[in-house]
Amino acid sequence: MKKMNKPADLNFTDPIFEVQRKHLLNIPKTDYQQLIQTFEMVNPSFQEGNEKMWDLVQLLYKMGLIFPFDYYLLDWDKGKYFIDNQLNFSNCDLLDLSMYLTAIIRADRFRSDVPGENIEGFFTDGSMKRIFLQLKKLVNA
Repeated sequence: MKKMNKPADLNFTDPIFEVQRKHLLNIPKTDYQQLIQTFEMVNPSFQEGNEKMWDLVQLLYKMGLIFPFDYYLLDWDKGKYFIDNQLNFSNCDLLDLSMYLTAIIRADRFRSDVPGENIEGFFTDGSMKRIFLQLKKLVNA
């Protein structure tokens, strides 16, 4: 069994990050636009238990924005800092955004019963909106 690195010690030279970066750059702009439209349908009327939110999550998986890196959000220094401080993500590139989305979505499996620390909490505190605003900016650049 492979020993997992703590994300605070992420090795960004690991080939998984370069593979993901290339994948993200090869996703057609129209697919990103569909993802953003799906988010915009979910976000304004977001309520706990919103079924459309899961359509968004499925689309994130289908497009490959969720990828298998060792993300432990609470130990990943940069990830924890951005999420905890509710920053605007305006300096993030596609890989950064993919990593945040992965951390949020995958962590929900373990934190779904903790208010504010589950996917719904990231919608209500505006983190998902800030991530998707940056994604929209990158896609339209």
